[in-house]
Amino acid sequence: MKIMSKDIKWAGKFLNYFWYHLSDGRIYEVCSRNRNPDPYERKSDAVSIVAFNEDRTAVCLVREYRVPLEGYCYSFPAGLREPNESIYDTAHRELFEETGLKVLTYGKDLPASYQSPGITDESVSTIFVTASGEPTNANQTKDEDITPMWVTKEEARRILCVGTNISARCQMFLTLWVGTDLSKPLG
Repeated sequence: MKIMSKDIKWAGKFLNYFWYHLSDGRIYEVCSRNRNPDPYERKSDAVSIVAFNEDRTAVCLVREYRVPLEGYCYSFPAGLREPNESIYDTAHRELFEETGLKVLTYGKDLPASYQSPGITDESVSTIFVTASGEPTNANQTKDEDITPMWVTKEEARRILCVGTNISARCQMFLTLWVGTDLSKPLG
């Protein structure tokens, strides 16, 4: 299969809608953060931050209103990269803006990955950090509806078991962090 051409059908502030014309005659619909998507440029569009408290007994989650879900969703603090901003600069800025927490140390960073590659080329880098402070929404913009919180393993188990909206990245991490036996049902 080969992509013969790309037509932008709609360009928005944060998202662009394309028709990709394939060699077999089909048209494939794609959403992208980029106006001119380049599959060879592997720069992450956004950063997801897994922030542990200083004694590593809790991780920071956010409960954020997400319009496509028409409700709230648990996830990690995250945000889009500004032009020429490193993933570390984005992590530092977004963690403070969404949660009021300050990065103390940076741990492992994971290369850009894709959450929904069937519909979008959006890529997200994940960075593990140790952070300090008490979560607050005081630094959020007026259009954000985010509640930041420290979550222990016990609280994470409850979030996983009640079937609430949760991002795939957050669900996978919490499942592994709490030591869930993946061969058995949750509960």
